[in-house]
Amino acid sequence: MADAGTAELRYTQTLTAAGQEYTVIQFTYQDESNPYATGVAAFAQRGTSAIEWELSCQDSYSGDALKVLTDFLNSCTY
Repeated sequence: MADAGTAELRYTQTLTAAGQEYTVIQFTYQDESNPYATGVAAFAQRGTSAIEWELSCQDSYSGDALKVLTDFLNSCTY
């Protein structure tokens, strides 16, 4: 995931998908040389393991990255 120097946090929320609770952040990349404009990431803990999924999108992407990530997380089983 991008560090605080290269991304601006836009939104944070809690999401439950497939019975697992995640902390989700949406962010905008600040580095003009990065080919990606925005991103969304989900973080969770399962037992003694950490889980992190991230989706980064180019500026031309017109879809809903949060929906794509949520649909993916709803298909995961642990």
